[in-house]
Amino acid sequence: MIDQLRAAEQPGSGLVRSFALRDQKDPSRVSFLAVFESEEAARARESDERRQAGLDQVRATMAETFDGAPEFTDFEVVAETLGT
Repeated sequence: MIDQLRAAEQPGSGLVRSFALRDQKDPSRVSFLAVFESEEAARARESDERRQAGLDQVRATMAETFDGAPEFTDFEVVAETLGT
């Protein structure tokens, strides 16, 4: 599924970085975190028709793999700390 997500990504989407995360206490729980240049870029990416065909494959894989539909949360960065 991660390879499918990468393949669906379009140049200039505003995606800066993404993470696939697995819960250490419950390995059946996974989360994805995507960081964008801006909220506007993220919203434009949501409606990018070039991406939709690839996402159909991702959705099919998700339906086979996970129980229930994905949940989305919109976060706002309020602080960032970088290691030294």
